[in-house]
Amino acid sequence: MTEIIGSEYIPFSTGHLDFFLPLHKYENLGIYIGHLMANPQTHIRTIVKGFDILSISAVTIHHPGLGEVISIPSIKALDFPLSYIKETKKLLSEMCEDHFKCHRLQTAIRVDDNVSLNWIRKLGFTNEGVMKDWHKGQDHYLFARIKEWPQEQ
Repeated sequence: MTEIIGSEYIPFSTGHLDFFLPLHKYENLGIYIGHLMANPQTHIRTIVKGFDILSISAVTIHHPGLGEVISIPSIKALDFPLSYIKETKKLLSEMCEDHFKCHRLQTAIRVDDNVSLNWIRKLGFTNEGVMKDWHKGQDHYLFARIKEWPQEQ
């Protein structure tokens, strides 16, 4: 991997997983990433700072205007929290809002994942409620970020 000055997001490559140290233990991470890559409506990016991978982030466009966002932070995201937030906001703005014209971005976060709950609020998402038994017997919060678009003439 060539050195990248500052921080930014780049197109995801499976080779990035060789350098990725997730913040949490993710069961079957490779299989999950494979499912994301197989969906033509999913767009994956790697957020990097220098030689460090801060996260693997993706948006799936479910239908025009609606994007489902995921971000899998690495342990390095804790070392560079402002870069992680800045680049994730940039990704959401440029890819989701500018390119795909999403008016609604949403994500699900486990109710006991305090680190992700803190970050998602910093990204401007609002808690819309609890989804009971959403994944593997665990409750998750549904968060969304709504963008008001001017009426087209």
